[in-house]
Amino acid sequence: MLELVAQVVISGVLLGAVYTLMAVGLSIALGVMRIINVAHTTFIILGTYVGWQVWRIWEVNPMLTLLVLAPLFFGLGYAIARWIVQPLARMDPTMTVVALFGVLLVIETVIAIVWTADTRAVTVGYAGMQIDLGVASVSTRRVVAGAVCLVVVAGLHVFFQHTIAGRSIRAMSENRDAARVLGMNVTALGATAFGLATATAAFSGAALSTLLAFEPQTHYVWLAWAFLVVVVGGFGSVLNTLVAGMALGLVETVLNLFLGFEWAYLAIYALLGIALLLTGEGLLGKATATRRI
Repeated sequence: MLELVAQVVISGVLLGAVYTLMAVGLSIALGVMRIINVAHTTFIILGTYVGWQVWRIWEVNPMLTLLVLAPLFFGLGYAIARWIVQPLARMDPTMTVVALFGVLLVIETVIAIVWTADTRAVTVGYAGMQIDLGVASVSTRRVVAGAVCLVVVAGLHVFFQHTIAGRSIRAMSENRDAARVLGMNVTALGATAFGLATATAAFSGAALSTLLAFEPQTHYVWLAWAFLVVVVGGFGSVLNTLVAGMALGLVETVLNLFLGFEWAYLAIYALLGIALLLTGEGLLGKATATRRI
């Protein structure tokens, strides 16, 4: 019994690390730019397919591929922010949601044309292996994906807390007008935050591809999960998103064990509804200005 409990807890935490990276970019976009990026998970699924394509040709781990290609996804996000999101936000903030939905449709269509709508899966060399952690044996691919995602999340936290650019983004998220008066280029800082959100989303897609089968429409499920993590954790905080992601992974793993896959999803959404009714802001609440990012 103890081994089963330990295995469930460890597996849930590792899955939660992947969910955290999947949702943290959405949290950043909400916390810094005050926009709801409905196209967020299309960057995840795009990263998934790019990683799958390289794996299929050269058998390179998708996470290694996306680590190398992260600057390209950062540039894609930066360009979308500068030329689509920010100009529309200055005219009519509500139009950014419409525009990003258009981006979602474009990326989804491109994926369907290039890779078709067939279900794909990545089989890494260690897919069937287990790691003995003493109290439990855990799937190697889950350990690798979770550990790598944790490292990336930690890197994001260090960037926002201990670099000039990261601190500037935090300052801008707290008071955009004051940051502008102090000479900060709030347009470039916002686009940088969006670029980081896009790059981390694509990388989480690579991690998910080593764990799950996928198709172009899979990102709609991931969008619901990403919003779930952000709503539970409150937007704009990497640490809050980490806690919420870990909690979601743990709850999902436990419920899958006792209720089954379909009922687990229903139970999680019911718990979310209860949390929103009780607190109005999710389990951890909205990040305050001093805790944001």
